[in-house]
Amino acid sequence: MWWLMSVALASGSPMQGPPGRGPHPGPPDPTHLVDRAEQVGLPAATVDAMRQLVTQAEPSLDASSEECMTARRAIREAMDAGDREAAMAASSELAVVEEQARELRLGLELDLRALLTDEQWEQLRPPRPPQDGSGGDRRRPPPR
Repeated sequence: MWWLMSVALASGSPMQGPPGRGPHPGPPDPTHLVDRAEQVGLPAATVDAMRQLVTQAEPSLDASSEECMTARRAIREAMDAGDREAAMAASSELAVVEEQARELRLGLELDLRALLTDEQWEQLRPPRPPQDGSGGDRRRPPPR
């Protein structure tokens, strides 16, 4: 099992979930929130302030992304060489840099959130699936 996880991490692609379900959307990408803010018609001053925050954060986000790619590359190279120790060390490094990347994105998202009212924030969030366990529209209708 660890080998399969390592290959998935090294390839940089997520493992497949159950058929018929798409990937979990996760939190909104902070950089896309500005585009969405324009689409829903938020005030220009708010959109400009959001854009400024994103522009300031982009160098850190880009560097973080590069660190993740470098760590994934190190895993692939260690796997190709059959070097278990190096692969495991690179996997640990990837976990660290991915956590740092998540914290950067979350920090930016919180900074953007601070600019918005509750109503504006709800407009920017992607729709949530039902939480009642029914599966919403993902379930097939019962057979007749």
